[in-house]
Amino acid sequence: MNLSIKLITSVAELTPDLDTWNNLASNPFLRWEWLGSWWHAYQSDHQLYILAVERDGQPIAFAPW
Repeated sequence: MNLSIKLITSVAELTPDLDTWNNLASNPFLRWEWLGSWWHAYQSDHQLYILAVERDGQPIAFAPW
C-alpha cells in the first residue's frame, strides 16, 4: 500500500476528483456542491488549500483548509 498526500490549490486540479469527493462525504455539508459554493463566494481574499490523501494514486480522503 502506497500512501501519499497531494496539495491542491486550484479548482481545476480538483475537478477530476469531484465525484470521488462526493462519494467520500459523510454528510451534505461536506459535499463539493456545498463547499464549492462557499469557496466561490469567498475565494477573492483567500488561497484554496486542500490536501488529498491517495492510496496507489487513487484519492481516499480530502481535507479542505
